[in-house]
Amino acid sequence: MYLTREKNLINLDKTLIQYLDNSSFGGTWIDINANKVFINTIDPSKVPIIKSLPEIKPYIDLLIFKPAYNSSQQLRVVFDLIKQLSIDKNAVDIIFYVDISHNNIVIYLEQNENEDKNMEFINATKQYNPILIYKPPDDPPIMKRQTTIKRQPLITELFCGDGLISDAGFLCSIGFFAKDLNDPSTIYVVTAGHCYLNMSENFYYLPWDQQRTNVFIGPMVKYSINPYDYGLISFRGRSRRPIKARPIVRNTDSNICKELPIHDTTQVSSHGAHLCKSGYQTHATCGYVKGFNGIFKNNMTLEPDLIITNTPSIAGDSGCTAYFYEDLCSVSLSGIMTALSYGGDFLAITPLEKILSEADIELIINS
Repeated sequence: MYLTREKNLINLDKTLIQYLDNSSFGGTWIDINANKVFINTIDPSKVPIIKSLPEIKPYIDLLIFKPAYNSSQQLRVVFDLIKQLSIDKNAVDIIFYVDISHNNIVIYLEQNENEDKNMEFINATKQYNPILIYKPPDDPPIMKRQTTIKRQPLITELFCGDGLISDAGFLCSIGFFAKDLNDPSTIYVVTAGHCYLNMSENFYYLPWDQQRTNVFIGPMVKYSINPYDYGLISFRGRSRRPIKARPIVRNTDSNICKELPIHDTTQVSSHGAHLCKSGYQTHATCGYVKGFNGIFKNNMTLEPDLIITNTPSIAGDSGCTAYFYEDLCSVSLSGIMTALSYGGDFLAITPLEKILSEADIELIINS
């Protein structure tokens, strides 16, 4: 029911956006529970024109025109100004994006409110009245799962969302599997680029809810953290038996579909649409899209074009699969998780198409 409702709202949203000019409106978002599309409205005189459109008229009851202050054009200008300030003032450990539901720019700062860190940047942005969100003062509640020391079953398959551990003990998760465009016989395990410490480092398979493994996956042979965060592990898959890389998202905790085949790469386009992830630490969790074209900035990189969600996650999920449901038992791949806030309230996803283009690889899907 909810997936059907969401698809209908997304289709309506796509149609609607074509007719909204950027100076009279401030963007749209869907609310699946309310079964509505919200339209930030700057110039109410344009509302009757939109309602009278033949493509829109049958769906008027699904629309809510909400009075707003900032147009899409204004939000884009302010976002670009804040981006430049983040560079000029050397801001670090921040995530910022245009939040359509708040009709404003949201800046998450990985610091307490009373810290001097980023103060010059913070003061410089005040003229634009962004929403500033600081990390919680106390340690966030960590989703702890029982780990077991038990005989490891014979591993013959790898899934998207499975764990990875490096020689140095660094935890990450599998995002997806891909072929080299120049050499299709070469298979890569794709994860986050910041998971590497040095290029000679090897990675091993780490099963959910376990902390030890001896299944060799391969070395990271290519990585990037700027502008896009991704790493390619050359898949060797060495164990007592050959190991297959399967383009299926691990969903073991589900009572319905414990495996989610990746059948598509259709990208999420609506604010408020659901987006899920599957990773080693917090397994499969879901949330909603808060923004597109977000930015993560630290002292090493400024990563653009990020999808920002409120999907729960913690460290160790880095590089994990981001996806949305086509139906209850199959999914479309959206990208990989590359940054998150302290406490996991903000999750940043590097879009799939950016990684494929930058890395010269082709996604392996379930045929």
